Amino acid sequence: MPPLPPPRPPRNRRPLLIGIGLAVVVVLALVIAVALGGDDPELSVEAEDGTPITTVVGGVEPAENQAVTVTGGALPPLADSGPDDALGLNAPGLDGFGFDGAPVSIEPGGTAKMVVFLAHWCPHCNREIPQLLQWQSEGKVPEGLEIIGVTTATDSSAPNYPPSKWIDDKGWEWPVMADSQQQDAAAAYGVTGFPYFVIVGTDGEVKVRFSGEVEVVQLDGIVRNALNQ
Repeated sequence: MPPLPPPRPPRNRRPLLIGIGLAVVVVLALVIAVALGGDDPELSVEAEDGTPITTVVGGVEPAENQAVTVTGGALPPLADSGPDDALGLNAPGLDGFGFDGAPVSIEPGGTAKMVVFLAHWCPHCNREIPQLLQWQSEGKVPEGLEIIGVTTATDSSAPNYPPSKWIDDKGWEWPVMADSQQQDAAAAYGVTGFPYFVIVGTDGEVKVRFSGEVEVVQLDGIVRNALNQ
């Protein structure tokens, strides 16, 4: 009877198992990201040797201007005088991004919103932001009101560029959407000057629009009257 062949050495299955494990982690992360609406711009994991593996699951590259998608009809420009033709109209939805590339959306309805359009080079905006912060610090912001800033009319040759640093230095405390180079967000809301305010009710309709510097007391009265609070 011929001798039996020597036993084969056991196969090293660890790299295969690690690869499968990493694949499972990435797939699970993608599923979670989709379920949560894709709020996380990216997921980073490491291979066995420490090499980073990055999977993009949402968001875009950081930039001072970002693409904006408008849903619904644009509002007419705010007139210098007379009644505002936008009152009672449904506010358009805006889907865009912050300076860091994370998604930022303005979806009318559900909660009352105050959308504030700002330009980094505008002296009135520079004086108005402290008024908004004082309004907040004094506890006068109506409960449930969402405040969203939109930086627009960005100009690299103008003062206080870039807007990402400017609005951070000013102490802005709320979400910020970076408008596109074509100012799509501003055009959709009928912006005619800065700072520019739009109050949108819980029904998604425009309640009031106004532009210019506003003191805290006046601002509080305008907002509460628009929301009937």
